[in-house]
Amino acid sequence: MALRRQYRGHNLQGEHFTWGLHARLYWLDDEWAEIYGQVVMLLAPHVEENGYAGHFREQLDHRLTTLLIVDGEPQLSEK
Repeated sequence: MALRRQYRGHNLQGEHFTWGLHARLYWLDDEWAEIYGQVVMLLAPHVEENGYAGHFREQLDHRLTTLLIVDGEPQLSEK
């Protein structure tokens, strides 16, 4: 797990940075289903703007599930 400072562009005050949490975790499907809601609700208030907040996938699945935050509420989008 790592907390990284990420460049987000320029604004009137100069360069704009934000923090990003990067983690690679291995959960059994049943364990993830039990704690997923708690993890997302802890992260949602800290998402700087609406839109992409991360993704996850099953270990053997090639499809990602994208986590979006819209007005502080999590939404999932499977691709």
